[in-house]
Amino acid sequence: EADICQLGVDQRKVNMLARDYCDWAGRRKPVVLSHHMLYGLKAGQPKMSKSDPDSAIFMEDTPEDVERKIRNAYCPAVPEEAVAGAHDEEMHLVRDDLMNPCLDYLKHILFSREGYTFSAGGKVYTEFEDVKQAFVSGAVTEELLKDRLIEEINSLLEPVRKHFQDDPTAKELLSKVRQWKKENLTASSALTRLRLRGLDASPVFAVFAPMPREDLQLGMVLDVLRRLQLAPQGSTPVLWFGDWSALAVGCLGASQACIKEFYESFLLALQALAPETMQRVHVCWQGQAILSDPSAYWISVINAGRRCSLEQIRAALPADETLEYASQVIFTLMHVGDVLALAGAEGLTLCSCERDASLDDFAAQLCTDFGLASPAVKPLYSQSLRLQPQAGAGWNSDGSGRDGRLHILLTDSDAEIAKKIRKAFCEPGNVASNPPLAWLRALLPTQQHVEVRRASEHGGDIVYPDLAALEAAFALGSLHPGDLKEAVVRTLADARRRLHSSEPLRAALAHRADQR
Repeated sequence: EADICQLGVDQRKVNMLARDYCDWAGRRKPVVLSHHMLYGLKAGQPKMSKSDPDSAIFMEDTPEDVERKIRNAYCPAVPEEAVAGAHDEEMHLVRDDLMNPCLDYLKHILFSREGYTFSAGGKVYTEFEDVKQAFVSGAVTEELLKDRLIEEINSLLEPVRKHFQDDPTAKELLSKVRQWKKENLTASSALTRLRLRGLDASPVFAVFAPMPREDLQLGMVLDVLRRLQLAPQGSTPVLWFGDWSALAVGCLGASQACIKEFYESFLLALQALAPETMQRVHVCWQGQAILSDPSAYWISVINAGRRCSLEQIRAALPADETLEYASQVIFTLMHVGDVLALAGAEGLTLCSCERDASLDDFAAQLCTDFGLASPAVKPLYSQSLRLQPQAGAGWNSDGSGRDGRLHILLTDSDAEIAKKIRKAFCEPGNVASNPPLAWLRALLPTQQHVEVRRASEHGGDIVYPDLAALEAAFALGSLHPGDLKEAVVRTLADARRRLHSSEPLRAALAHRADQR
């Protein structure tokens, strides 16, 4: 709502970026004023640093403090390439090759006062540029310049010191400020991160749900369920719904309602397929978790960003994704914040899907950098359940396009499922790249018998003792692709009946279908 935004030049880029987004957000563009930032008093400091008390003169500094700081200040008379090269030109409103903090204080503090004059070496200067030229030429030496600066700055600060010494309210306030600085500006070795309640009693086994998408694929649900079922006894399986991360990267048009609906349907599907498994799963909604301690969470995300480069973030992205948007950086760093929040006292395992393994590796490395025990990253490699090969890609690629004809969806009817399976790729004898076989592996326990129904003229019904026997028969050619597909259709129909036995899920899927 502001008409004018005035901040330091160090914030200019982000201010202008925010201004550019005003049109998109439907807000009036404010005028952005960027003011000069005083150099730090030490060589190579583009601005003062709150973590370095000797980088600037403070209002409460004693005369001795001022003298010590100015005496030790960087004060070149000619540009020094090593220092100039370390400065970001975007940090300056005008070009300044000298980057002399003593002259900077003279110009922006002393000469900023109307009618100010500066005396040095028996000469009175009314313009800053004249003092600068005298210093560069040697007419005013570094020692003389610093002598006069110390006198002038102390003269400027003396009324302030007197006020804080004599006024009871000001004196008390200054005492509080000094105490705060003593307590808060000392570097802390403690790691700031979100800590989730109830996760310190046992090892955490975390599974991250996939990002929301238009089509709710049964294969995605089965993949997450399979990973959750790998949680060892005695551990706490955690299912993490990254709703705010999904919002950050614009999933489903960045609609909070659609993202929430996707994850709620996803959870209902898991509960319908495996109620006993889901009873012991601790479900975490990222947004709710962040709001329990937003300061700690976002500090951990910011600190993660400080410890890594764009190249490291690029390497953490899936192989089929390129770094194009700032939102991808935010998403990656938020994942680190999520993992830090999940890292309990008894250890953490990240059970990844193959596509996200590099992202979990990146987060695990940063945990180590922060001084925590490195989480164990255990990717689960599984064959794609995509019904047709992806052009130019292998079967183990994600292939997660938005074409619902290539995937079994939770919203599919029995007839739609049968139609998709009957058209699925199923090369005779090929057990390595075979979607119908992959679906049986995903839906059935490996030791469960499998019934294949056939017409009597084709040998009649046959029951295989387990999946291995069925695969062997298919590899030898004694099981026809058409008969295999019909067995898959019946198996998927059983899974669909279990899903639709859940009234809340039926209602959610019906609402989802109506919305589309």
